[in-house]
Parts: sequence; structure tokens; C-alpha cells
Amino acid sequence: MSLEFLQRPNSDDGAAPVPVAEPQVNTTTAPIPVAASAPAASVQEPVTTQEPSPSQEPDVATEEPAPAPPATMSYASVAASGPQQSEEEKRAHAVPEIEHTDDEVHELIDVDSPHISSVPSDFQSQEVQTETQAERERLESEAREKAQQAKQQAEEAKEKAEELKEKAKQKAQKATEKAKANSDNPVVLGNTVAVVALGGLLGFGAYRKYTAGELTWKVAGAWAGVVGVFALGDYYASKFLFKKYPPKN
Repeated sequence: MSLEFLQRPNSDDGAAPVPVAEPQVNTTTAPIPVAASAPAASVQEPVTTQEPSPSQEPDVATEEPAPAPPATMSYASVAASGPQQSEEEKRAHAVPEIEHTDDEVHELIDVDSPHISSVPSDFQSQEVQTETQAERERLESEAREKAQQAKQQAEEAKEKAEELKEKAKQKAQKATEKAKANSDNPVVLGNTVAVVALGGLLGFGAYRKYTAGELTWKVAGAWAGVVGVFALGDYYASKFLFKKYPPKN
């Protein structure tokens, strides 16, 4: 191995040279083992960002101005701008109305019947035009007949009442005349005195029983029996005495 002296630049002239070892070269023909190459790794290239210089201004997105709102339009202006209408289109629609006909045949709906029925055209000239009218007339006729019968019965009852009243009046008049005619008859006088005395006695006794709280149904029944016995005895006694003192008619 030979040594060469290299001089460093910028060194002093008097400095001693530095010995450098010269590499040895192998001249043999033996193959040199080559190491397996490692897979190449993906190399990321650095991203460079360019900053704007002070002299350059950043780009600003230009905004378009908003469209102006449409002008206010009236219905008349819109209609005038459209196609023109014809005279037929401008004309108003016809108002619906009932069609009048003069047909000879007329139909009448009987609302009270379960179904719709028709009648001939001469129904107006008929005396009875509908079933409802016929039923109403029948009921009215029956009511008139019943009222007539009731009126007739009332008149008959009134006549009978007048007859009974007249008979009672005649009987009362006869009794009055008979009492006046027999006012001096001892039998009539005795019956009158007996009835008045018995009535007074019964009234006084009933009042005493009532004030004492002893007036019961049993007491009233007993007194009624006494009155019945007295009336029966007076009847037979008067009948016997009238034979001796006959009444005046």
C-alpha cells in the first residue's frame, strides 16, 4: 500500500502532509455475493406551498348581483297581456230555471203512501183526490155521527130528568097538601113528635160519646139497629091507628 500525501486547502505551506491510505483492489475472479435488494419504499414527495407575496393579492370570488324583484302586476294587466276572449266566452252563464210545460197529464205524489203513485189528469175534478183525503173524510163522518148520537142521548136524558123533576115536584106538592090536610090528625102529630124526639136523643147521645172518646163503630151500629126497630114499630102502629083515625086525602 502506497501512501500519498494530500494537501489540505487553506493550510499553511510549512505543514506536513497527511498520509492517506489507498484502497486495495482484489483482482481475483471469484464472484462477489450481492445482497438482496430491499423493496423500494414509497417515497412521499414533499408538498410545497406557495405563499402569496405581499405584492400579490388573493383571488376573491366575484358574486353576481341578485335579480331585481318583478314589478307588481294587477289582474287587469295580466288579463290584458293574455289572449283576447271571444264574445261567447265573455258572455255570462245562463241562470238555471224551472222549465214550464203545459202537459195535459199531471201526476200527484201522495206523500203519506209507502210508494209513489200517479193519478189521472182529471183528479182535480174528483170529489176525493187522495187516499189520505178519503180516510180523513171517513173519520170526520164517524165523528159527526158519534157527536149526533151523543147529542141525542143528552136530549133524551134531559127529557127524562125533566120528567123525574116534575114527578118529584108533584109528589112533594101532594105530600105538602096531605100534611096540611092531616095537620090535626093525632097519628101524624104523634109520628112527628116521635121522630123529632128520637133524632134529638140520638144526637145528644152521640155528642156525649164523642166528647168522652167512646164513639165507636159498634156504638153507631147499635144505635142504627135501634132506629130500625123504632121505624118498623112506628110503621105498624101508624097503620093500625090510621084505621081508627083515617087520613084525609
